[in-house]
Amino acid sequence: MEKIIGGISYNVFSEEIVIGELLTDSTQFKSYYESRRKNIKKPVHWALDSSPEPISEASARRHLTGEQIILLRRIPPLLTDAFIVAHELEHLAMDYEGFVNTRSIVSNQDIDELASAFNAMIQHPIVNSRLELFGFDFKKIYEDVSQKSQATFRNLREPSPDRIMKLQWIFMNVDFMLAHNVAYQTWPDKRWVRTMKKSRYPEIGKDVRELTQYILDRGLDTPQKQEKLANKIMAKYHLEDLLVIHKFDSSAYNDS
Repeated sequence: MEKIIGGISYNVFSEEIVIGELLTDSTQFKSYYESRRKNIKKPVHWALDSSPEPISEASARRHLTGEQIILLRRIPPLLTDAFIVAHELEHLAMDYEGFVNTRSIVSNQDIDELASAFNAMIQHPIVNSRLELFGFDFKKIYEDVSQKSQATFRNLREPSPDRIMKLQWIFMNVDFMLAHNVAYQTWPDKRWVRTMKKSRYPEIGKDVRELTQYILDRGLDTPQKQEKLANKIMAKYHLEDLLVIHKFDSSAYNDS
């Protein structure tokens, strides 16, 4: 069914169609869903990602109107997608707790991608840690995603030596360092270190290590810690001209 959400037309499906098989076949997803889904106060729109080359298997989007949508590459999702679907739901659940995101303040795809990398870096450690509590094998998930991503990272087009691309690379690598920390309670992942050394800009390795340690030292497991940390990272990299920290207005999400 076609539906206009936030001014964009999506091919949407009912939640029952999307998660029905996952509830039946994945004990981890069923445990997560029954515990956490009620924390999302408004309906979630589920839609097929029809992009020619989707960047990821799934993504959660929030419109300023309060409408929430999860885009998936496959509907219904495969059993192997259970973690991915739970992951995107948890991003939405965190909005209601007061966790923040960043948004681009300029109309530019590179800046949008920078905001996405920043958001992944400050939210994924929380999401992944929480999903582990429901029995998801995050070590295996990390290994699968890490191997594919390292191959992609090595084969990226050579970027122009500009500030935005370097920052995006830094945030992407920190995201994986923090994921390794969740999976193994240690860091760095030496494989990612080798990947960085072979990249066009091996000097980002120093920034990645420093920022990873900075985040681990300060923590981001509460909305207050995360927002404070996000502000400090924004200031550290002088991002105020590109991104704005955004906390979703809870009033937009109240049931009518």
